[in-house]
Amino acid sequence: MHMLNFFTFSKDDNGDLRIFDGQQRTVTCMLILAVIAQKIYRNGKVDAANQIHSSYFYKEDALRKIKSQKKLKFDSEDDDDFFYKITEKDFDISKNISTVLNTNKLYGNKKNMAVNIVYINDLLDDFIKDNSNVDLIDLSTSITDKTFLVEFIADTEEIALSMFESLNNTGKSIEKYYVLKNDLVKCLGEDEVKNNWNQIDFNLSDLSTNSFLISVATLFAGKTTSSKLLDNLYKDVDKDSASEMKELLRKLKIASEYFSEICNPSQMEHPDKNVLKKFRSLSDHISLFGMRQHRPIILAMLMKNFDLAEVNSVLDAVLKLTIKNFYFDERKANTIEKKFADLAKNVYNDDIAVNSIIEAISKLFIDDGELKKAILRKNIVQNRKISYILRRTYNYGLKKGELEVSSENNDVEHIMPQNPKANSQWIKWFPEDDVRERYTYSIGNLTLWLDSDNRRVKNAEFSAKAISYKDSALPENKVIAKNSKWTESEIDERSNRMADAIIKALN
Repeated sequence: MHMLNFFTFSKDDNGDLRIFDGQQRTVTCMLILAVIAQKIYRNGKVDAANQIHSSYFYKEDALRKIKSQKKLKFDSEDDDDFFYKITEKDFDISKNISTVLNTNKLYGNKKNMAVNIVYINDLLDDFIKDNSNVDLIDLSTSITDKTFLVEFIADTEEIALSMFESLNNTGKSIEKYYVLKNDLVKCLGEDEVKNNWNQIDFNLSDLSTNSFLISVATLFAGKTTSSKLLDNLYKDVDKDSASEMKELLRKLKIASEYFSEICNPSQMEHPDKNVLKKFRSLSDHISLFGMRQHRPIILAMLMKNFDLAEVNSVLDAVLKLTIKNFYFDERKANTIEKKFADLAKNVYNDDIAVNSIIEAISKLFIDDGELKKAILRKNIVQNRKISYILRRTYNYGLKKGELEVSSENNDVEHIMPQNPKANSQWIKWFPEDDVRERYTYSIGNLTLWLDSDNRRVKNAEFSAKAISYKDSALPENKVIAKNSKWTESEIDERSNRMADAIIKALN
């Protein structure tokens, strides 16, 4: 038996599982099975090769137009396409080393996958040469039957991170939290530390203690890694000085309260209910897009007693950056970690005006030209995220009042339905599956339903939908209703118009 250790998953806003820890092991195992299936296929055992693919790569869904649904999806569509191309059962690795698998022409994940599948193929070839009468079908079943893993599924990324830290590296990252406590007790005594530490524990319940300590250390010393965490916390502190350690404990207690409110905005209190409502809304939407790198900046502002309205203006800048750079342009959020860490340190240690903080964040925005290209090429499949962006865009166009649209998935309307009937006009307009799928999930094909709208026409022909759009209280839906058909040209035209509107709303 072989144990692949722990795999940690979190649920995204559609309820699908995202691999939080275990991505490399998952991909490597699938590459191994793919290479075995390819060799089985070339040996004429087509049914066995098909079974490996149906068990681990695709599931058949007769209710959908694209009947083979991928079991593993990458964040990048290019990575996704490349992975499923090189793992197809009829893909010949040896014949494609100088073309598809040419690492001189690849980069990032695609290069790593190419290197690994060639390496696995070579290892298997060597194994077959060194061992007579290798039964590849027996080999594949032996691997799958005797390999075990433990799955941990969390409802949120925050909980997944906490679970990961408690399991990974034999708990080393969690241990530093208690090393810090021990240092404080050794200097100040149990009676001085106990009640304060209990309050810190209470504030951080269900939160990552490692993330909290890194955020605090960032305020003292800039970008902080786990290995430098304690060094940075003690940067200007003498561990043998009771007064300095007492001050550190005081700061940790205050910071834990603010960190809890940053991560759980419903816990924040403020006399101005409108300001409080905006703080909670902005925080929730930043969390929706998976952004966490801004937390030390907000922690620094709260520790320096910035007004919550000023904090909101910075949160809005962070949200704009998140939508522009990381949602639409699909850049990695860790590319701004160093800049955000330096900014947090400066906010905490210097007198920086809120306008300067916003300006520093705004300088990181991609320009409008890049943003428009990113919006137009975006394959939009996560309804809650685009629901917020559309709602913000439509509200900006209205100038006054707010749309009564919740963030639930069913508020997003695909004008061309996701699953049109086989004999419908939609299939005549879009006969090719890949073209239809691309247009279905483009920005030009998406709008919102208001709570008062008739949604019973979700899968109807465009002529029927147009009647409901015309009666909608949403001005944009009335504009859509003016079209007599909904083909590539109409979607392209609206995509350009919507991209411009989104850019305007985010500026």
